[in-house]
Amino acid sequence: MVKHKQYFFIILFVLINLLTLSGCNNKEQIQLLSNKAAELEKNKKDLSSEITELKKINEQLSSEINQLKVINEKLTESNNALQKQNADLINKQSSSNSIADKTAYLTFDDGPSDNTIKILNILKENNIKATFFVNGRPERKEIYQRIINEGHTIGNHTYSHDYSIIYKAIESFDKDKQKLDDLIVGITGKKPDILRFPGGSNNHVSFSYGGPDFMDKLTKHIKQSGIKYFDWNVDSTDAEVITQDKDKIITEVLKGCKNKKQAIILMHDSSPKITTVQALPDIIKGLKLQGYKFSALSAEVGAVQFK
Repeated sequence: MVKHKQYFFIILFVLINLLTLSGCNNKEQIQLLSNKAAELEKNKKDLSSEITELKKINEQLSSEINQLKVINEKLTESNNALQKQNADLINKQSSSNSIADKTAYLTFDDGPSDNTIKILNILKENNIKATFFVNGRPERKEIYQRIINEGHTIGNHTYSHDYSIIYKAIESFDKDKQKLDDLIVGITGKKPDILRFPGGSNNHVSFSYGGPDFMDKLTKHIKQSGIKYFDWNVDSTDAEVITQDKDKIITEVLKGCKNKKQAIILMHDSSPKITTVQALPDIIKGLKLQGYKFSALSAEVGAVQFK
């Protein structure tokens, strides 16, 4: 009996210990879980705080992006305005340069002669093109050809340059003009497409032969035939006398060309015009100083016409 009681108490003691140990383990587990839960809660709060902070940063960035968009739009508008201003300035500068670009057209009437050869030499030395309103000189074929070969322009100045013939009637003028065209085409293969009337389109010499209204009729006829005629807006005065003073020729040309965008200069290269040849280098130099470039006349150039 005593042994049974001993066994009972031993078993009871063991059970109590087991229960005690089990309770301790549960407490430890509960504490661990509680600690984990607290840690998770803390992490949750930290994450929530970070999320809130990131939202603020995102909102700030969105605001800055919108501001940058506004700034970009303003910059684009300013850039477009500047580009327009720049284009306007370029156009104005181009227009200003266009006005500033001045062209001198050296024209020589009544050749060819030996003076024409000297003039061609001077032009070649200066790399300048000019215009020669020629008459009929079949014995000087080589000069017509040289004029064309060196890039100059030949204009019709009638074959005879005889006022009593060319200004007697329109038919007489056409016949004389055609005779020169045929001569030039036969030599150079090119028909002149520009013309200058002997004495100019407003000459009064024609009154004695065709009447006071003859030049009105003739200029109208020439225009209708599709030929462009040129007068001049600068007179060298080398036709006022047989042989004009060299310095007067230079002075008159340079003075006459001032403030002109297009200067069509009347000179002559017939045999007596030695001083025109002598004046030419100084004329070229002076016109360059005035800012002129040089070119030959053509049907595409705007014509100076008295009528």
